[in-house]
Amino acid sequence: IKGSIGHVEVFQMDGVGTPIIERPRPLPGHDTPNPTHHTRNNEEPGNVVHYAAIEAFIEELGTRYDIREIAYDRWGAVQMSQNLKALGFTVVPFGQGFKDMSPPSKELMKLALEGRIQHGGNKVLAWMVDNIHIRTDPAGNIKPDRQKSTEKSDGVVALIMALDRAIRNGNAAPAHSVYDERGLLVL
Repeated sequence: IKGSIGHVEVFQMDGVGTPIIERPRPLPGHDTPNPTHHTRNNEEPGNVVHYAAIEAFIEELGTRYDIREIAYDRWGAVQMSQNLKALGFTVVPFGQGFKDMSPPSKELMKLALEGRIQHGGNKVLAWMVDNIHIRTDPAGNIKPDRQKSTEKSDGVVALIMALDRAIRNGNAAPAHSVYDERGLLVL
């Protein structure tokens, strides 16, 4: 987000954080699938979720980044959330209904309209944004509508969830300090 101290990174191209869940699909404007843009673990093809690979990948990312929280969809993620918690991560359940999705969805729309979203020209994210359909309830709340989406939109949903957690946590100080490891230097 331009003009912000905080940094939320949901996924990048070339295997870092891209979906590990499905068979490669062509990128917009391409005739053939590009596995480096859609999968990280290509050892077992098919429409199968490789939970152990995802958990190992998150664990490896935790050695490189200060991961403060991992928001997850409560539906069907109980075992993975327990495994990530056992690895030392803070995991936060995140509902997919209007109550949880509407405020960060509206904020994401606002930031996008203000031109404050930096995505580095990520073609996968742009493709997923094109796949999003928005559902509105009678009270004016909004959320992505996965039932009307014909293609994947998981990256946008993950971005909405990450934005919510970043807003709730503000620009809090890192969980640890350099002084915890080496102490104070006195000259």
